[in-house]
Amino acid sequence: MKTAEKPVLRKISRGRQITLLPDFCEKTGMDVGDYVSMEMDGDRLIIMPMREKRQKVADELAAVLAEAVEGEFENDDEAMAYAIEQIRRYRKARNSGLEDDAKSKT
Repeated sequence: MKTAEKPVLRKISRGRQITLLPDFCEKTGMDVGDYVSMEMDGDRLIIMPMREKRQKVADELAAVLAEAVEGEFENDDEAMAYAIEQIRRYRKARNSGLEDDAKSKT
């Protein structure tokens, strides 16, 4: 198992929560509301994104996208990049709405 060159310290907050590294989330495509799998390896905690569910969604999205926009993109990679960007925009708008809801309840 490859370890980070320079360890990053995180404080455990209420509810025993920690904040994931932004690089980890970007590299794995994780966002608020996504699930992770955790397992113990001795005194280490291994955190992994739930790839099976994500892959199933990606496959379904690719099939729907291929039917909906056939001929609009030069290749599958271009179509998938477009789909990913649309998902990011949706999540950003959704998360913004959740933050607005939380603020209004306080």
